[in-house]
Amino acid sequence: MGSLDLQSLTDRNFGNVNHVLHLYTSKVDKYAIQAAFLVSLRKEEKVIYVTEDKMKSSIPELNFANAKLRIIKLREFRNFKIKEDTQTRFILDAGSFTGKEKTDRIDEIEGYINELGKKCPINCLCTYDVSKLSPDKIKHLTKYHNRLRLTTNDLTVLSGDFDKSQL
Repeated sequence: MGSLDLQSLTDRNFGNVNHVLHLYTSKVDKYAIQAAFLVSLRKEEKVIYVTEDKMKSSIPELNFANAKLRIIKLREFRNFKIKEDTQTRFILDAGSFTGKEKTDRIDEIEGYINELGKKCPINCLCTYDVSKLSPDKIKHLTKYHNRLRLTTNDLTVLSGDFDKSQL
């Protein structure tokens, strides 16, 4: 997943945010993809996992690096505060958000992640089940992200940066 390229992010007005839109197909193990996002985790980084799934306080697939992992619900995220000098990785498990009330909050949450990035460096992986999204919704989601990854059923991974002028 590499390190944060601040120059390319600043050029796209994303501040200190590496904001990845990850689309996966329904047969893909989302935890394997999320774990790969944490491979380059530094010991001083915190990991915030936002999900609506019922989960234990630790997720073995994600806690291999003894990360400081905190699992929160979507309703808690907007009130979440981080210190300016804290390096944080977020995993937004948007595939777990069901119901109109939760899916309607996606724009608010995606925008809030970019706001947080104006205060401190943030790495964020937003995972969505592509089979639950319309083409228009996918295009709409791209405005919040500076990178795209797509994982297919056969685990082919397509990845790239967004050129906002082409959207």
